[in-house]
Amino acid sequence: MLRNYLVSAWRNLWRYRLYSIINVGGLAAAYVVTIMVGLFLHGQLTWDRFHAGGERIYQVYVIWRQAEDRQALRSSYRWTPGALGAEMVATVPGVLRSLRLEEEDEALLSCEDRVFEEQGLHADPGFFEFFTFPLIAGDPGTALAAPGSIVVTRRLARRLFGDEDPMGRSVQLGWQGDGGDFVVTGVAADVPYASSLRFDWVIPFVHHQDRIDRSHGDDASPWATAGQTFLEIADAEGVEAALAFDLDRYMETDEQGDDLALVPLFDKRLHHDLSRGGMTLSYSYAFVAFLVLLLACINFANLAAGMSLTRAREVGVRKVIGATRGQVMGQYLAESVLISLGALALAVPLTETLLPGLNRLGTWGQVYLQLEMRYTSGMLAALAGLAVVMGLVAGAYPALVQSRMQPLEILRDRLQARSRSGRVLVVVQFAASTVFLTTALVVGRQVDHWSSLDQGYDPGSVLCIPTLAQSSADGVHPSRRFLEIFRREALPLPGVLGVSGSTDFVSGHGSFHLEGKEGPWIAQIEVDPGFVRTLGLELIEGQDFPPDAVAGGGLALVNQGLADQLEGQVIGTELVGERGQQPRIIGVVSNFEHKSYVPASYPTVITVRPDRPLETVLVRVGSADLPGTLAGLREAWDRLAPGTTPFSYRFLEDHIAERYRHKAVLASRLRWLGGFLALISCLGVFGMASLAVSKRTKEVGIRKVHGASVASVVMLLSSQSTRLVLLAVVIGTPLAHQLSESFLAEEVNRIDLDLLSYLAGGLVALGLAWLVAGYHALRAALMNPVDSLCDE
Repeated sequence: MLRNYLVSAWRNLWRYRLYSIINVGGLAAAYVVTIMVGLFLHGQLTWDRFHAGGERIYQVYVIWRQAEDRQALRSSYRWTPGALGAEMVATVPGVLRSLRLEEEDEALLSCEDRVFEEQGLHADPGFFEFFTFPLIAGDPGTALAAPGSIVVTRRLARRLFGDEDPMGRSVQLGWQGDGGDFVVTGVAADVPYASSLRFDWVIPFVHHQDRIDRSHGDDASPWATAGQTFLEIADAEGVEAALAFDLDRYMETDEQGDDLALVPLFDKRLHHDLSRGGMTLSYSYAFVAFLVLLLACINFANLAAGMSLTRAREVGVRKVIGATRGQVMGQYLAESVLISLGALALAVPLTETLLPGLNRLGTWGQVYLQLEMRYTSGMLAALAGLAVVMGLVAGAYPALVQSRMQPLEILRDRLQARSRSGRVLVVVQFAASTVFLTTALVVGRQVDHWSSLDQGYDPGSVLCIPTLAQSSADGVHPSRRFLEIFRREALPLPGVLGVSGSTDFVSGHGSFHLEGKEGPWIAQIEVDPGFVRTLGLELIEGQDFPPDAVAGGGLALVNQGLADQLEGQVIGTELVGERGQQPRIIGVVSNFEHKSYVPASYPTVITVRPDRPLETVLVRVGSADLPGTLAGLREAWDRLAPGTTPFSYRFLEDHIAERYRHKAVLASRLRWLGGFLALISCLGVFGMASLAVSKRTKEVGIRKVHGASVASVVMLLSSQSTRLVLLAVVIGTPLAHQLSESFLAEEVNRIDLDLLSYLAGGLVALGLAWLVAGYHALRAALMNPVDSLCDE
């Protein structure tokens, strides 16, 4: 019986191969999306599972609760006091050991003439015993014991030293204005992609602690941020004991109360910063996959319902000669499973082709993840199960509809009632397409808007050169002395228009809190005196920093946004900060962009602190002979900082584009999704339009004989599709509005949207429907009426 089903199914698929191809294409597109989402969800749920004993590892978070509602979370931080882990090991039963680490997203490594920008970690010496990151060379227990030691990954070792043995070799490393020479004491295997900790180098944690101590000075307290704390806890009782750790005995907490929270390492991916962002993202992708599969099933059922009239006599004959309802259903289900398997066979290589392009986008949402097809037995079983289940689900509706009809009824035209459900399904398909196409267009416009914003300066003409200056305890920081020397050498070069530097400008992490005042914090940028001139900011009032400001400090410029909030005379006002800073305002500059999450008018203070390192040297260059200017800058830099501070640069506009990269990725993926949904919907319209035209061929011939024009026939045959898509646009536009607003709700520089913006996706969908349905309508309208009528 099964063999008969399969043979008959294959014959029918070949006979109606146009519709078979449409169904295979629609299901294949849905499978591509589903496989990608499945790979993402599998990666999310298996993240960090390679760590031996990882089920006992927890990360400590400090949480601030609402004063009026102790159950309400005000905020949470994964950065904890430096001594917290050791204190918990000493006082909390069940806590076996602790480890501190801190991440560095951008750092420069150099060896001879090779320079690379890589991310790394500052970690306690037991890092390679705490986590399962195997060492290819070196001792896990002692690799980070010496302050000047560094462990690099195999990938970075090959880039720095080629095939030579890296052990004992010296490299230069710099981050946020600090740095020095380090000796390679270990080589680690490359970090697995399914790791929440990502690094290419690891150095002892004491370097990060030294930077914190210098930053806080005499004001350092147990609350001084020292990095992230991880604990190894023996059992559930130990977790309960750790959660009950009394912070009030350890340090002074604020009036709103501070508590600890522990996040298991295996759940860290899904509960970033104690939010459910990872879970929400996973749910969102799972819903998208379900939606795409649902639309593909709808498309399949729609085409099958449309084919029911064509195959009605076949079913009638089968029933007359004794076929039971179950046998008819089995025939339809066998065909749908074959179509589903064929779609899967097409989807797998298509997914393999598309994955590299998606992986080059770098993140899913804001989550780093590289997807990879691994043909394990479990994956093959899951794919085969998906195809079979989808075939049965997609074929269930037409199988039920056709099998319940009596032979006498089948020979009559009783399928018109079912056409209503088909029209409903088309509306659902195009409504979903409208929502995602519109949202993709809106988010894409927002991304383009960011790139066209008036930054207050020309970011395309400013070079950002990271520095690797050594640290300094007091006085003028060496990086500032170096900048003065470099400025004297660089300014005479052709094409160099200005030279300055900053601690916070590119990274945008500085803040200034007024003493005794509540309210929003003030953004702070620590700079070199030539900052305003180099960026070309407009000086609205007062004066710029004098050239000798680096020696004395104590002066400040404010932007127009802060000046508007200050009462009375702005020039000469002394700003008193919480950490003892008392800069005096000497000038007001125009508003300018410096952080992605605040507008240009956000209150900002620009200060000069001689003891603070300059993380970035800023050079404004002209457009004429840019290669020659860069060559001159490189020669001057290498001459002034031989072997210790390698020359590496990026244009400021590249740093700005990086801030919005995750939204650009989101817009790209929405376009992909909208495109897939539109493809599936158009395939459905293509099949329905073809069937509708075939049923009205003689009607078209009669109309043409009576003088109907080609245009009127095309309009007649396309009218049904047009009405359905217009209804879908009406339904989908409000949903697209809500989804778009949710994406733009937190944007400080958002675009203005009008009705046309929200109709854009609907217009695209309508155009595609006209194109698909119009093709069949035009073919029918151009046929010779004699050919359509002569067979009677």
